[in-house]
Amino acid sequence: MSRSGSVAVLAVLLSVLTGCTAPPPSPTPSDPPPTEAASANPLPSRDATPPVGPTPRVDPSPSASAGPSSWPTYVSTRYGFRIGHPPGWRLEPSQRAWTMEVDAADWDSIAHESFWSPDGDVRVSAWAVPFRGEASMLTVERWAQQLCHESGNSDCATIGQRAVRLCSDRRVCHPGLLVPFDTDVHAFFVGGPHADRMTVVAVWRPADWSSDRNGSARDLLAAFLSTMDVRPLA
Repeated sequence: MSRSGSVAVLAVLLSVLTGCTAPPPSPTPSDPPPTEAASANPLPSRDATPPVGPTPRVDPSPSASAGPSSWPTYVSTRYGFRIGHPPGWRLEPSQRAWTMEVDAADWDSIAHESFWSPDGDVRVSAWAVPFRGEASMLTVERWAQQLCHESGNSDCATIGQRAVRLCSDRRVCHPGLLVPFDTDVHAFFVGGPHADRMTVVAVWRPADWSSDRNGSARDLLAAFLSTMDVRPLA
């Protein structure tokens, strides 16, 4: 064996005996740490303009009191007429037919179709009676005078002087009267769908009475009459 071969064998034996191993490879430089990704929602700067959102919707408030043209309608099956009343008013239907002998002096008669304001401050009534004869302002005035006497009301003889003439059914203009009394205001008219009846509508308050909600007694009565196609004669 040559000298160089002997040296190689000796080196191998020596490494086995001493348990030496080859030194580990020197570490390779690691990749630099990744830079922190930018925030998906960066904080706004002090000078940033805030985004403008949608303008809030403000619905207009409903009217405090609807006009007579939009009032609910009540149909009287007993007397055959249609009449509107303000929303929220309480209805008291009639319980029997009205007669001059029994009901003329009873302002709270159960023969009335009655409507009460929500606060119970005012009552409006309507009813009808058979009517025969010529439909004229004079016959309406005489019938109103008869009711005035039978009910014990005052100033019956001067009804024609202070009454407001009415027109029932604007197409034909049947006669009617709006009459103020000391304690109430009445309207009397004939014609319309039932020409053989005298229809009466009453506000049980003096003519000069008024309230913020309902206006004067005259105005309130005129509003009820307008729902029946009854208006002051032009």
